[in-house]
Amino acid sequence: MSVLDRLAMATGVYWGEGTGPQDFVARVVIGADDDGSLTLEYEAWSAVHGLLHVEAARLGEADGGVSLVSTSDGSEDTMVFREGEPGVFGSTGPERVGLVITCQDDALTFAWWWPDDGGGLQERSRATVHPMRPNLAAPRLPGAPAAPRAQVPWPGVVLLCGPGAGVVAQRLAQRLAHVAVVRTDLFDKAVVGTASAPGDPALRHSIAVAVVRGYAGAGHPVIVHGSMPRADHELLVSDLAAAGVAPVQLVDLGEGQDYDDVARTLIGQ
Repeated sequence: MSVLDRLAMATGVYWGEGTGPQDFVARVVIGADDDGSLTLEYEAWSAVHGLLHVEAARLGEADGGVSLVSTSDGSEDTMVFREGEPGVFGSTGPERVGLVITCQDDALTFAWWWPDDGGGLQERSRATVHPMRPNLAAPRLPGAPAAPRAQVPWPGVVLLCGPGAGVVAQRLAQRLAHVAVVRTDLFDKAVVGTASAPGDPALRHSIAVAVVRGYAGAGHPVIVHGSMPRADHELLVSDLAAAGVAPVQLVDLGEGQDYDDVARTLIGQ
């Protein structure tokens, strides 16, 4: 699995420590764009010298593989890196620079390689950072009109249809920063009392649209599942799009598929 797949499920703000020509504190922010690419902001800070280094990079699929484009310290010059083995990037231009990104459950590492005095590639800088918080969406100004569309952060609103959808939804949600999981069959069970009747599909549908739109409007990706026929899932996709929520996609699950399969499907779209 490419490091792109792993980082796409680990967006947010990270802090940690680094070593190099001098020790530093590292801050990394990973964000997701609608086109499936990721943005990385990398900062190195020193208690004595302040900001030592800053980079802005974009990571995504290009030309049949995974590429990373980076610029340093606000310069217009960019460097392009190509992934070989998972997480191992080499520069494609005349510069001899390498970047190795590793992902653990509780940490990310960024190791930069460039030639030593003898011309051999050597690891020269390494930062290990830990997740601190998810990315936050800024509120609107007072009195500002509501946005006509709720543009949902990656992976948007995902409707899971098929066997094991509940398990897949929970496992996928555990790999994302601040996702809302909506189980539509619970809406029927919320109506109780001596005169309660079997669930009303129309009521369930309208509540689902309102709940998903509410979470999406607050900046949360949403995973939806429930014991509904596929036709009801398709109608929910249509009505959410009509309500101004985007992107919305329906993912069909086959027997034996797990969250890794769903993640690859979402990243590939």
